[in-house]
Amino acid sequence: MQFENILALKIKINETINWSFNNEISLINTTNDVFRLKLNSIEEVGKKFAAIFNKILSDTNYLEPNLNNYVNLVQFLDDKDLFSNYYKRYLTKRLLTNSLISLQLEYSIIRRLRSIPSNTRYDDNMSLFFF
Repeated sequence: MQFENILALKIKINETINWSFNNEISLINTTNDVFRLKLNSIEEVGKKFAAIFNKILSDTNYLEPNLNNYVNLVQFLDDKDLFSNYYKRYLTKRLLTNSLISLQLEYSIIRRLRSIPSNTRYDDNMSLFFF
């Protein structure tokens, strides 16, 4: 899938910048700009990204490091509101169908999403699911 390729490339470039260029900030900013452009050129990227989260969070064979990398890529989405809306829908479905892997994992992801700078309010609405 194209997101997996983008994610793998982002990780590889970050490692290269870290190792070869001692985390040169101008290179990091440039690659972040390129990834933001590429990611947001995908039609309905927020909806597709939320679907990936749903798949990972519904699968007992998920890889948490991979999930963490996807959470890190959310910061590059221009339309975080679209992602948030679909994430909430999928979360509601996971809760209603009892297809959660772990409530603690879900809450952890919401906390991580909350830490990403945006205008989207992950905390108020999604945290209510757990109380």
